[in-house]
Amino acid sequence: VEGENTLLYMAGIDWTGRIADRTLSLGLTHAATEGASIFGVPREDRITRLSVEVPVRALDLGGYAERRKSTIDAYDRTEFGITVAFRFDLLKGWAMR
Repeated sequence: VEGENTLLYMAGIDWTGRIADRTLSLGLTHAATEGASIFGVPREDRITRLSVEVPVRALDLGGYAERRKSTIDAYDRTEFGITVAFRFDLLKGWAMR
């Protein structure tokens, strides 16, 4: 899309298994965007994210680290975050693991 930052591609891999008697999910994604320009410099970003998630009763607790490398220095960044998601089955009620 001319003049807009557009997703070129995204690829990822996820793994879910049991470690120390606990279900654990790991994910790794990589994406590329391009299109917009600032002061005549075309913006191209490469984004890599590593995430981890653990179910705890009716919650999914997780965290991630994300690295964005851009052709425009103002958009370069490394980000860390925490995620919390609630699991609710409308037919069964709260999911307890």
